Amino acid sequence: MRAWNRIPWVTLESDVSRRLRPQLAAHRRAVEAAHNALRAVVFMAAAVPAQKGATARAVQSKLLVRISNDLRLIELACVRGYVLQAMSLAATMHELTHVTAFIGDDDAKAREWEAHKQLTDTFPSLRQRRSTLRTSLAALGFQGVDLEDEIQNQENNYRLFCAAKHGNPVLHRDWGRVSADGSEHVIHGPFYEDRSPEQVRNVLYACVRLAWFACGVYAFPWYANAPKPERERFRRKLRWLEELLWRARFAPHEGPPPRASSAAPRHAKSRR
Repeated sequence: MRAWNRIPWVTLESDVSRRLRPQLAAHRRAVEAAHNALRAVVFMAAAVPAQKGATARAVQSKLLVRISNDLRLIELACVRGYVLQAMSLAATMHELTHVTAFIGDDDAKAREWEAHKQLTDTFPSLRQRRSTLRTSLAALGFQGVDLEDEIQNQENNYRLFCAAKHGNPVLHRDWGRVSADGSEHVIHGPFYEDRSPEQVRNVLYACVRLAWFACGVYAFPWYANAPKPERERFRRKLRWLEELLWRARFAPHEGPPPRASSAAPRHAKSRR
């Protein structure tokens, strides 16, 4: 029996990556800035003397490290041509970000998180996570129409990511399928098409904004009492992340991007 040829994973992924990378420079810089901001906010909060909310801080630190690790894998999957898989992981990143917002500086909620033992459901529930979204966004400076638009934007992204995560046919039936010589083929391995750069940019942009959101809700209780060096370091990292997010938003267009006007955390006003 003739043995099958091995799939040249590395060669195929390198080819897709070579085609994608030049079109993702702004977004990949934003991803790097997100990792730096997440790291800075964890160090800043850790420098605040123990007080009410210390248990919540410990739980949230675990969540932010997981968020950063997930973002790393999302970037790797996107750049190598696995955007559908990246979207699946983005759904988890969305959920963890909202768990961070739900816990806040509430030690009781953090202890519930630590004590949770069920694998059949998670903590907190989807309803509980959603109930805190409006409050958290308002605390970060979103108001009026901007607040409603951001809530809808996050819900739309999460719906799309969950569709990928759960194999919804709307996404799967045409994904990786190409026609050639009168026949249809399904691509086994990384997939690239004309829409791929835009799809990857959208996923990375959404995920970096989730990281920004996680930084903001985590920092809010600790920022005022943090030592000045750690506070200033975080503020610089966060503002640079916001700058790169704005650049990434307009990266596909020619010319310099307009100045940022989106809501920013009220505790981070200085420039880099």
